[in-house]
Amino acid sequence: MNYRLIDHTSKPFLATYLRSIYELSNDGTEHIYGCVPNGEIGISVIVSGESHTQTINGWIKQPPISVYGLVKKVEFHRMSANYHEINLGFSPHFLQLFLKDNLHALSKTEATPLDDLVNKKGGD
Repeated sequence: MNYRLIDHTSKPFLATYLRSIYELSNDGTEHIYGCVPNGEIGISVIVSGESHTQTINGWIKQPPISVYGLVKKVEFHRMSANYHEINLGFSPHFLQLFLKDNLHALSKTEATPLDDLVNKKGGD
């Protein structure tokens, strides 16, 4: 698995709102890794491949664009071969500015499809 932190601190606007930007990828083999809670909440964009998160009900496929975070224990993720993902990590109070619902609407065990949180229709 390859993890690359992308430096965004030289851009004042990004540095104000984003805590981290990083890229996850792997080569031609499947990989399982543990994600440790760090207080960030973010948006994950799967560019290629598939990701699954381990839950008490087994492995759940993650949506292509989702919101993650607010977990209280290590979560295990399984990346398919030739996987590529970009993540934007926010402080929770900054991400809340973009959402139609309260952060409490997020699942504590699964990634939430981004469309479920930002798709504002009509007078909503």
